[in-house]
Amino acid sequence: MYETIASVYEAFASYSRPKDFPACQCCLSVREKEPLLRRKLMELSADELSGYAADVFLTVGTVQDFKYFFPRILDLSVNEKFGWPDPQVVLGKLRLADWDHWPESERAAVINLLREKFARLLEDENTDGSDIDKWVCALGRCVPDVTPYLEPLLEEANENKLLSFIEWSWSALSKGKLASAFWEEAPDNQQRVVTWLNQPRVKRLLSEKYGMVF
Repeated sequence: MYETIASVYEAFASYSRPKDFPACQCCLSVREKEPLLRRKLMELSADELSGYAADVFLTVGTVQDFKYFFPRILDLSVNEKFGWPDPQVVLGKLRLADWDHWPESERAAVINLLREKFARLLEDENTDGSDIDKWVCALGRCVPDVTPYLEPLLEEANENKLLSFIEWSWSALSKGKLASAFWEEAPDNQQRVVTWLNQPRVKRLLSEKYGMVF
């Protein structure tokens, strides 16, 4: 994903490192803020950015400084470097930043990276249902309609990933929901995914290949 990540940094390169930004001292102390204002963006670690990434728009930051830090935050998130915040939290910040009105070049760079991340996730033999649920939910919190991103799950090579996703979500699906609690912040896309999983093509696949009645 190196080139795609590099394109995200390039798309946001016009935003300068902030000299300061508002922050509740209880959430981000002066000591924790200091490296964010001093160090080069690419040098910032997950530990140094985690507090800002989790609390931005709640008790710290503005859209202007967020757009400076966001490429690094997204880089760390797609590479699974954060212990916290989860991808659902990171990508949920985009709606709070009114990203529907961001320049198309910025939006396209972010979407291209997220598409590649999901593709790599499906290629990884260690990916399980919780991983799929986590990243589908993350996408669902920032795009208008998440269902186009699900189509690769119908490819023959990814059928086991689709099954794992359904198994992980089985208890919640019986109630018309999905497993991640973060879906509560994206109810429309949650319903779209549930509807997508109930399509005849998915039901037929589960019945014919795995003997599952869904």
